[in-house]
This record gives sequence, C-alpha cells and structure tokens, in this order.
Amino acid sequence: MTRAMERKIHVAGCLADISDPEEFRDSVREASGGRAEVYDATAVLGAAHIQVAWEHARRAFDDGRNQCDSLEMETRLYASGERQIKGALQRTGVKAGKVPVALVSENGDLLANVMQKLGLIRDDSLLEATEGKLLKFGIARREIEAIGRDACDLVFERMALQEVERG
Repeated sequence: MTRAMERKIHVAGCLADISDPEEFRDSVREASGGRAEVYDATAVLGAAHIQVAWEHARRAFDDGRNQCDSLEMETRLYASGERQIKGALQRTGVKAGKVPVALVSENGDLLANVMQKLGLIRDDSLLEATEGKLLKFGIARREIEAIGRDACDLVFERMALQEVERG
C-alpha cells in the first residue's frame, strides 16, 4: 500500500457565528496549528465532495500538474470548480454571519479539538448536498430533477475534467 493511499481527509460541519471571516479563518488555523482549513459549507456537497477534491489535488502534486503551492489551496481549487484561485476563494471562503462551515483536515481528532477550542458543535447535516448548492455550481434544475441525489456526480465529473484539462 502506498503512502498516498494511507492518507485520508476528514470533514466536519458546524454552525459558526462569524463577525470577521479573516479573523475566524485565522482562529481555525491557530487552533489547529495550521493543519485545518475552513470552507463555506454552502459550497460543500457533502464530505465526499472535499475528499474527491483532495484526491485530485494529491494526484496533481504527485504528477507535477499542480497550479498552487499548497495541497490545501489545490484542494480548494478542485472543490470550487473554479480555474482561478480568486474564484475558488470567493466560492468556498467563509462569510460573515451565523453561517454553516466545513472544517477540513487530514487529522479527524484535530478537528474535534478545533471545534472544542472554538466552541463549535458538529453538525454534518450542514454539509449535505441540496438543490440550492447544486444550482450554485451551475447544475441546471432539469438535470437535478432528472438525476436526483446523484446530481453531485456532475460536480465530481467537473473536477475530473479539470484534471484532464491540465493534462
């Protein structure tokens, strides 16, 4: 078994009260020792979405096709479905308000510690794919109606196409 196959990414949903998105992101990074990322959960179609994006990003790094300097940003690029970092950050970055967030790390225990330090309660239902989330990714309502819950696969296909386009 190769090292890449042994590694895994963990994702936890939480509701956060964020007054300053940059400060919140910094708090997550500080509480995790820089080993956790935070996403806007309205841009996450379940834990599998981030896991698939992370696998694509790992392959991009392994094959020298990465566009970003860090695995974290490369993962965000794939997860967002965007080609540019700015667009990826706009789509997946946390917003101000009482909002759902997704905490992401290679260490599941670390996520529990971060949630405890920041007073967050885990609620993975916030990560579930919804019609509204799919529409944000440009999936047409008729496609969602025709495919149903498997419409997330269309976003996964887009991630795979990103990988192919990089050649």
